[in-house]
Amino acid sequence: METDQTRLLDALPGMIWTATPDGSCDFVNRLWREYTGTTLELANASGWISLFHPDDLVVVEAAWKETLSVTAPEEINVTARLRRHDGVYRRFNLQTRPLRDMAGNLIGWCGVNTDIEDRTRAEAQLAAEKRLLELVARGLPLPIVLNELCLLVEDLSSGSVCSILYVDHDRQRFQVAAGPNLPADYNAALEGLKIDPEYGPCSLAVVSRATIIAADPPRDPRWAASPWPQLVTGFGLASCWSAPIFDSHRNVLGIFAIYKHVSQGPTYQDEELVDRFARIAGIAIERARSDLALKASEANLRRANHFLVGGQRLSKTGSFSLDTDSHQQVWSEENYRIWEFDPAVPPTMEMVAAAIHPEDREQMLEVFAAATQAKEGLDVVYRIVTPVGGVKHLHTVMEIISEISDRVVYLGTSQDITESKLAEAALKAGEADLKQVNLYLTAAQRLSKTGSFTWGVETGHLDWSAESYRIWGIDPSLPPAMSMVFNGIHPDDRERVTAGMSEAVQAGANFEMVHRIVTPAGVVKHIRSVATRMPETTDGPAYFGALQDITEAKVSEEALKASEAGLRRANRYLKAAQTLSQVGSYTWDVDSNELDWSDENYRIWEVDRAATPTVDIILNAIHPDDLDLVVKTIDDARGSGENFDVTYRIVTPAGVKHIHTVSTRIPEITDRLVYIGSNQDVTKDRLAEAALKASEAKLARANRYLKTAQSLSQIGSFTWDLESDDIDWSDENYRIWGVDPEQPPTIDTIFNGIHPEDLPRVAQVIADGKRLGADFDVFYRIVTPAGETKYVHTVSKRIPEITDRILYLGSTQDVTVSKLAEDELARTNTYLTAAQRLSQTGSFTWDVHADEHNWSEVIYKVFGFEPGCKVTMDMMMRAIHPDDLAQVEALIGGAQIGENFELEFRVINTDGGIRHAQVVGHRIDQIPDRPVFMGALQDITARKLAEDDLNRAREDLAHVARVTALSTLTASIAHEVSQPLAGIITNSSTCLRLLATEPPDVAGALTITQRTLRDGNRASEVIKRLRSLYARRAPTLEPIDLQEIAREVLALLASELQRRRVIVRTTFAEDLPHAAADRVQIQQVILNLVLNAAEAMSEVTDRVRMLRIATRCEPDGNISLEVRDSGHGINPQETEKLFQAFQTTKPDGMGIGLSISRSIIQAHGGSLTAVPNRNEPGATFTFSLPCNAVEVAGLNSRQA
Repeated sequence: METDQTRLLDALPGMIWTATPDGSCDFVNRLWREYTGTTLELANASGWISLFHPDDLVVVEAAWKETLSVTAPEEINVTARLRRHDGVYRRFNLQTRPLRDMAGNLIGWCGVNTDIEDRTRAEAQLAAEKRLLELVARGLPLPIVLNELCLLVEDLSSGSVCSILYVDHDRQRFQVAAGPNLPADYNAALEGLKIDPEYGPCSLAVVSRATIIAADPPRDPRWAASPWPQLVTGFGLASCWSAPIFDSHRNVLGIFAIYKHVSQGPTYQDEELVDRFARIAGIAIERARSDLALKASEANLRRANHFLVGGQRLSKTGSFSLDTDSHQQVWSEENYRIWEFDPAVPPTMEMVAAAIHPEDREQMLEVFAAATQAKEGLDVVYRIVTPVGGVKHLHTVMEIISEISDRVVYLGTSQDITESKLAEAALKAGEADLKQVNLYLTAAQRLSKTGSFTWGVETGHLDWSAESYRIWGIDPSLPPAMSMVFNGIHPDDRERVTAGMSEAVQAGANFEMVHRIVTPAGVVKHIRSVATRMPETTDGPAYFGALQDITEAKVSEEALKASEAGLRRANRYLKAAQTLSQVGSYTWDVDSNELDWSDENYRIWEVDRAATPTVDIILNAIHPDDLDLVVKTIDDARGSGENFDVTYRIVTPAGVKHIHTVSTRIPEITDRLVYIGSNQDVTKDRLAEAALKASEAKLARANRYLKTAQSLSQIGSFTWDLESDDIDWSDENYRIWGVDPEQPPTIDTIFNGIHPEDLPRVAQVIADGKRLGADFDVFYRIVTPAGETKYVHTVSKRIPEITDRILYLGSTQDVTVSKLAEDELARTNTYLTAAQRLSQTGSFTWDVHADEHNWSEVIYKVFGFEPGCKVTMDMMMRAIHPDDLAQVEALIGGAQIGENFELEFRVINTDGGIRHAQVVGHRIDQIPDRPVFMGALQDITARKLAEDDLNRAREDLAHVARVTALSTLTASIAHEVSQPLAGIITNSSTCLRLLATEPPDVAGALTITQRTLRDGNRASEVIKRLRSLYARRAPTLEPIDLQEIAREVLALLASELQRRRVIVRTTFAEDLPHAAADRVQIQQVILNLVLNAAEAMSEVTDRVRMLRIATRCEPDGNISLEVRDSGHGINPQETEKLFQAFQTTKPDGMGIGLSISRSIIQAHGGSLTAVPNRNEPGATFTFSLPCNAVEVAGLNSRQA
């Protein structure tokens, strides 16, 4: 039977020995003998003492002697080094337990020696890796990190000297990164060394992308022709192991090399050491280079911000944000300058309200309150009073930041429009003067005895005013004829007048002359006749003129004739000016609600000219968002009779338009309230202040507005007869060109004023116009006689009604301000394009129904399309990764009904590479008839790759944390293993004794054998759990029983918790559903929480160390596990810090356990929280996992 017991102990997976009560060794198993290379006889003769390392022998003997000397010896646990049969010492955990009989008497000793050498090395290596990762995380300079890496590896691998080399950007030469203990001359020889695979192992490692071992360089045939073996041996180095350093994209960054002073190759542990620390070096180098790239990106952003500040200053537009909950405001520098507030003092709502003009304050506060209550933007013009008493007009636009959903936060701009408001006030004053003068016109003609006429030269048709009939003394019922005119001219003046008229007609010129007439009654009168050629007629040359009876007051007649000539000329300009400036006019009788519209007003509102305009037509066309503003303006006008100026939107069949309406009460009408006003279509450029504000009610009234309107809009008008080169300018044209209005303009005047660099181009345009009779539209610069350079825009159209010669009607606008603004906008757009390129973000618009796409450069690059090519949805869908097609098709379906979208997807571009992209699109509200989106697409490939690397690093760190946690349980785990082993030994001895009796006690032996099987299964379960936790594998989802996992962890930790005097209470829910999760990771989380709870109670002495573990099913369908301890608790204000990396309360802790645990739970879609216990000491940690029955069923079916 002794042979059976020996065979049983020899089969056990451990170095087992037994001894008599006095300590004499009486048995060593096969593994013990094979490791030591000695026999039982030598061990029994105290030969085992020579197996211990001399430095550990004193400790071992002292512990053994102390145990033998006590009456009731306990278990011994000692760590010491034992010599292997080949002379190599390895570290062991020596666990010795006393054997007692049924009466409790000592009958011998049983020991188990556990080899912990590899684990000790692994712990040292993990500590070194932790140290390096901390240096990288703290952002220390790269040379310090790499030097520290070399020193740590040299400590881990005795007799080693380490070196790190960079590979330069063109992969041609080496640069020394670190080599603290290599000879300085050897490092100098490596600096700048050309990469040549035939020179040495470092170069070959770069080219082959693999670890190169040179165990004996002088005898290695790979470098027989290289000077490297002599170089390395000359410095006392005998072998070299070179490993490439990769970045996250597997690009070679450099070389990590270990030199030895003896010729040898690496062991398995050495190879792992080289591989792991080469990867850490790659992480450190890549992190440092990423930090440099980030700093460069930050510098570019600061430069872009500098340009933005300059743009705001030039446009007098400040920006701000306003949090309506906290009333916190953030202002740009320009906003402070506009309001003249001290930038050092944060602005408040009270400061802003106090600065608003008293007459505007109440209305502004009401508008703001209504906007915030309705959670919508606002667009308003008002006045402020600066701290020094100045009054400014501001135009403020505020929009809600849609990305912030929990509260209302505005982003807005404030533009100083004081100058344009002053110009509007001047325009309104001029309008009042013009209206008053117009009322006097009829009486003035009668009093001044001035008649007017038109004359068609080819048809001979005459049209006379009543005053003309009176002057000529002819019956108004008779149609006038040229024969009547010539016959009525005084015989002495007839030839001169006839010749002057003929000359004017032939030259296409105006004429003015003084002559006498003889009326049918024989009365002789002195007449001044003034006629202006009209360009509007289609029946050949025509004249519009005036004649004045100057018999009694010749001087008055000449003044009136000049006034009439100016009136006719202004009248001619008005029609063209309104068309060019897109300004319609109207009158509104408030009492009767009658409206009178000009033709342009019908065009702007897109209303049939046959329809009678009404207030209802206006209100029905107003954009819904602006309707309240317009209704309030109309109601205020009805009640107060005040003038009004308002900008709003209308919805017409052609789309949405922005309209600027200015209306003034007619003061000459005192018995009722009548407004005259204008509507300007400012859709294309609503920020530009329209120059032409005059109405188009009646020709006689409107022609007086022209001068002021052109001055305000900086638009001058002209006519140009190409045959005669006669040029007629408006007053504003004279002002633009800086020419004396008394001097008639000529083509030489124009050419002399054009900037020399633009003159050839403009001259060519004019020459083409003369040759082809074509319209022209040209931008150019002029230099005024005062030396001022201006940008002007000239538009000229041929008058189609005049067919016998080329006659142009045109306008010249001073666009200096807008041209400078456009140049600034172009520069800003250049910076925006550069910023998009740097951030790898492109912008786009997408008309869903028309399949029209407008992309910026970055998006073409992401898809691999030719920049500028026409993109279709079919092209895009062919480029989408097959696994993402379903999501993209769902996005397109939502977009077709106008839903905003956001999605991450992959693109397979034309070169076969896969790019990751994130797209965000929002529908453009101003296009209501079809879904059109504006959005941005960002290339997030680099971020996705970085996230993959981060996940791999997180998995590595989780494994390190799991191994580290288990390493702290070495004693408990050893106890869990040795306890069933001791039971097996005892049961085996007892079984042998029972079978040795006469007769053999078979029933008792069977009972003992069953106990032996139980203890064997128990040891097997412990080892199985340990193998599961030590295993390193990719996370795998499977159906898990949370309560079963908790029981397994508690079973594994039973001895450790018992050693720490911790009482465990479990409250597990019935019928707790399964969840889909990674079993090992959830074991790690529970293990970490239980160990943390036990550690938190380690210093508790005044109460029971109680650990409660409970599971439950939450109302939202999740399942949760709660770990509650009775320790000293946690600070409620610092609970989140517990989950931060490298935050620990343990003197020897890494501070990563809770951080990794939260990452694991969040990756499973759950949460991990911590709270102090209510009404009792300690803290409670709870994690929850989603319980998706469909997903769990699917995993079960796949496993089946």
